[in-house]
Order: sequence, then C-alpha cells, then structure tokens
Amino acid sequence: MGTFISISHKKNESKIANNALNQLTLWISNLETDIDKINSAPINTTIDNLTDDTKTLLNLADKYHKISDGEYDITVNTLTSLYGFNSDKYKTPTAVAIANAKKEIGFYNLEIDNNTVIKKTNLKIDLSATGKGYLVDKLADYLLLNGVDNFIINIGGDMYVKGDKGKRLFNIAIQSPTLDEEFATTLTLKNKAVATSGNYERNIIDINGNQINHIFSGISLESVNKYKSVSVIADSVEEADSFATVFYLLDLKKIEKLCAEYNVAVMIIDDKSIVKKFCNFEQYENRVNKKVAK
Repeated sequence: MGTFISISHKKNESKIANNALNQLTLWISNLETDIDKINSAPINTTIDNLTDDTKTLLNLADKYHKISDGEYDITVNTLTSLYGFNSDKYKTPTAVAIANAKKEIGFYNLEIDNNTVIKKTNLKIDLSATGKGYLVDKLADYLLLNGVDNFIINIGGDMYVKGDKGKRLFNIAIQSPTLDEEFATTLTLKNKAVATSGNYERNIIDINGNQINHIFSGISLESVNKYKSVSVIADSVEEADSFATVFYLLDLKKIEKLCAEYNVAVMIIDDKSIVKKFCNFEQYENRVNKKVAK
C-alpha cells in the first residue's frame, strides 16, 4: 500500500502487535498480487482465484461508485498511474497517452462475478481508497481477538482508536493542509476512525502551471481540486477512508446529505481555506484530556 503503519499499545502487548503486523503484511501481499493480476490481464480473459478480500473490495468499489453517481471509479487508475502517483516518481504524461487512457476507463468495463473478473478494456484498477481501511479494520479485529483492546492504529495519518489510555481518552490531531498552522483541529476519540483526503501532498505542477492532484473524477476524468482536505470520522477505517475520498469528489450539498445517511462526521477545508463541518463533527473536537466516562 506504500505507506507507513504503526500500532500504539501497552508494553506487554508487543508480541501480539508484531504478529498482527506480520499478518497485515500477508494480507497486503495477497491483495497486491490480485491487483497486479487484474491490471496485467489481457482483455476479455477470465481472471479467477481472487481472494475473498479482493472480492469484498471490488463490491465496495461498486457500492461507492453508485453512491457517488460515478464520481468515484477505481478504473481511473488507468489515467492516474501515468502520472506516477502510485510511486515516488511523478511525471507529466503526453497528451496522446492521456487521451488513450481515457478511452479505457469505466467501472462498467469490469465484469465481476464472485471471485472472478473480466476486463472489457485495457484498464487498470486501484483499490487503495477502500483497501487500506478495510485491511486495517481486519488488523484491529485481530488485535481484539488476541486480547488487545486499547490501542491506536496509524496508517499514513489515518487512524483507528480503540478503547482508552488508562483514565483518559485518546487525543488525535488532524494535519493542516496549509502552512499557517500545524493542526487543522484536535479530536478526542474512542472506538472511532478518522481519515483525511487532500490535495496538499500527492500532486504535480504540469507544464502549463496547473496543479494536478492524485484524485480524479470518474465523470470528467480530470483532477479535482475544489477542497484542500476532507476529514471523515466513522465507526470503521474502511468507511472513514472511503468516504474521505468519495466526499472529496462531491459538492457540499451532496456531502451533507450522504454523511447524515451513512452516519459519518465530516470536516472540509475548501480551496479558500474556509472550514465547513457537517453531521456533528464538532462533538469530537476540543475535548483534549477528557476523562473516561464511568
């Protein structure tokens, strides 16, 4: 998944945490193998023997594609991969390469049937928006099943907080997308996840001086830069991570409607650095060092 991950836990739980990270490494490897298998497969051939995790993530991709009315589309990776956003070597592709890639894109070009997939075009998928959170939720379940019930998982700045820190709840800071302050806000969480999508880290400036962000619309097939960051608080990391990406692609009215429907809280910092909060995001803020309720 190309990002760092850490687990904060009690000292006597190090062995369990290390075993959990080893298990996560295996899950990631299996998922990456399946993605490579799909992306490198010829058109109109059956790609089979995919893992149950990959099947679940493809179904989740379908779910968020529908929720977003097509704005979220995992096949947009056909285009974004040309910019090197999945590596540390960013580049500007040629106009011909961009035009050719756009012809291949479309979730409807994937035929998904249980654990098999057929591609109708030479597309490439990216499951990172849902996959990262989904696997971290599996990691959290592993820890809980092995008796670890107070911890923080941090994966590339997205976090899942379980339990508490003794007599205090855990405090989390959300990075500011601007340089005028260190944090956008601070949160106090218990049994919640928080994830942020933004345009302030993975982007390039093209030869025309335009900023190309790594998040592209599945409808316009263009880079989206309407917000500096979108942070989502949810019950699971999969939901927080997925909705952070989905909401980044949508307008405010749609976001406000969906966050109420799916019971997630949202904070948006728009392109003018104006902060907007929906679905009771404020209830998690400014409670630093709050005591655990008896």
